[in-house]
Amino acid sequence: MTAEIEIVTEEVETSWETTRKQIAEYSRKMFLASLGVVGMAQDNLKDAWKSGQKFTDKLIERGETFEEKNLRRAREEATEQVEEVVEKGKSRFDETVETVINRLNLPTRNTISDLEKQIASLSRKIDRIRKDQDKAVPANA
Repeated sequence: MTAEIEIVTEEVETSWETTRKQIAEYSRKMFLASLGVVGMAQDNLKDAWKSGQKFTDKLIERGETFEEKNLRRAREEATEQVEEVVEKGKSRFDETVETVINRLNLPTRNTISDLEKQIASLSRKIDRIRKDQDKAVPANA
């Protein structure tokens, strides 16, 4: 049971680490692409620096919007993946516990509750039988 929990934990950590690396790599590529755009813009717009600067500002603004949107989406996807792994882990854990309980032939909460009801019922019957016997047997006999 502990081994399965460790496996699920490793799966969650591996999934999170993979997602984090993907986000970091994607961010790095976007950064490099942005640098390339700025470099190309500067090469092509040396004579018109002011309009080039406006163009660069627009590219940066667009890049920020693009980055924000994609990072948000990547975070949402990573969160969904983590939630799926956690749910699978919970399900596996529950199944494992149930299997162990069944193999060890341990009573479940419902079984114990049923037995408690039966004991209470039997106790009431015994009390009734004792009262009936006390009534049937005279006190001086």
